[in-house]
Amino acid sequence: LWRQESYGGLLRITGNLDSGAWTASAKDGLGGSYQTVASGSGLTSISGIRFNTLSPSDGSWGGAGAGTSTDPTVDGIAGDYMRIDSITLSNTVSTSDGGLEQDILSVLEPGKSYHISAWARSTSSGTVQLNMRETSGSGQATDVAIGSVAANNTEFLLIEGDYTVPNNLAGLSLVAQGAGFSLDHVQVYEYMEPKIVASVTLAAGTSASSLNWNAELASSYTLQKSTDLATWTDLETLTAYESAMSAPVSLNPGESEAFWRVVSSD
Repeated sequence: LWRQESYGGLLRITGNLDSGAWTASAKDGLGGSYQTVASGSGLTSISGIRFNTLSPSDGSWGGAGAGTSTDPTVDGIAGDYMRIDSITLSNTVSTSDGGLEQDILSVLEPGKSYHISAWARSTSSGTVQLNMRETSGSGQATDVAIGSVAANNTEFLLIEGDYTVPNNLAGLSLVAQGAGFSLDHVQVYEYMEPKIVASVTLAAGTSASSLNWNAELASSYTLQKSTDLATWTDLETLTAYESAMSAPVSLNPGESEAFWRVVSSD
């Protein structure tokens, strides 16, 4: 729990579910080091992590008002919030280990198709896997593979895949598993019909690259670019003259990375 100011602040909780030892530490947003504020034992399992979030505002507190309630939804004030900078899990390499799981049953619609992606890094240079965990009415859980990557500790690598939501599920969640891994930029977005699948191609031996996508003849498509996956800028709008479209893309001077996408303009 920390007070929001314009320069920010961070709370970090680390734990070992094998030994049960845990430590909570905090620091301000001015570059200081973490200071231990509490520690203990007995943390051998985590049944779930819940974040109740509203818009941040200077001077607001996250949590339950004056701290008299254990339920963060009680006695909160306008502006209460929590921002997640990162979550790292270790040794979640099988279904029984659980992994990082997010319930999305109420978010995705049965019968519709979605593209799911995340960027992963692993301290153990092991495989990081994304699954959709489907729970039937009888309570039987089945993991459907979305994608995986042989992650390393030097860069974030992309995991992505497509998924169509079945009917009559009692539960549905996105699960990430691996050994000592971190996730960033997790996205789930709905495919519009017809489905647009885009990819970036680098020309061998050069810095030239192009954005390629499948298209419906005579339909209009807008190319967009982002440097943070939050704000997107239109580059140009094209009318498809063939089913496999392509357009050149490039980094601007001073940019170390960028992201491109194609959206239907019709």
